[in-house]
Amino acid sequence: MNTLLKILLIFIGVIVVIVVGAALFFASYASLNTKELQSNEVILKGDGNKKALVLYQKSKHSTATDITMALAKALNENGYTVVINHPSSKLTYHTKDFDVLAFGSAVYMGTVSKPLQSYMEKTSFEGKKVMIYVVGSSTETNTEVDLLKGKAKGADFVDGIKVKKGQEYKIKAFVKGFLEK
Repeated sequence: MNTLLKILLIFIGVIVVIVVGAALFFASYASLNTKELQSNEVILKGDGNKKALVLYQKSKHSTATDITMALAKALNENGYTVVINHPSSKLTYHTKDFDVLAFGSAVYMGTVSKPLQSYMEKTSFEGKKVMIYVVGSSTETNTEVDLLKGKAKGADFVDGIKVKKGQEYKIKAFVKGFLEK
C-alpha cells in the first residue's frame, strides 16, 4: 500500500507540474497582446506626397514584423512615405497627415493587441482609407479582422486580411488590391 501511495503522489505531482507549466506558457503568450510597446519609429521615404501610417503589435517571433515590413515595402513601392511604429497612448500622429492608415496585430489566444484596439478607439478615421491585417496560425476565420475593422468608425473605406507566417506575398497582393480601390 505504501508503494501505491508513493506512485499516486508522484503521478499527482507530475500532473500539477504539467498544469502549472501549461498555464505559464499560455499566460506568456496572452500577455504579448496586452503590453504597450516602446515607440520604435521607422520611416520608408517615398517618391511623392502620399503618406501612410502603419501601426502594429509585434509577435513573440518575427512573423508580425516580417508581414508588416512586406506591407510597408509594398506601400513604399507605390510611392508612399511609410511611417511604421507600435501603438501607444504616447503617440502624437494625426490621421489627417496620412492618406492610408494600416493597423496590424498578431493573434494570441483568439485576441488581438489591446494597445492597438485602444489606439483605434481614440482615433478619428473620417475621410480615411484603412487597412487591417492580422497574423495568426490559422486563416480560416476572420473574427479578429472584423473586430479591428469595427474600430475604424467613420472611415471612407476599410478592408482587412488575415495571414500567417510566410505569406508576405499575400500581404503584398492585398496592398496592391487595396490601393486600386
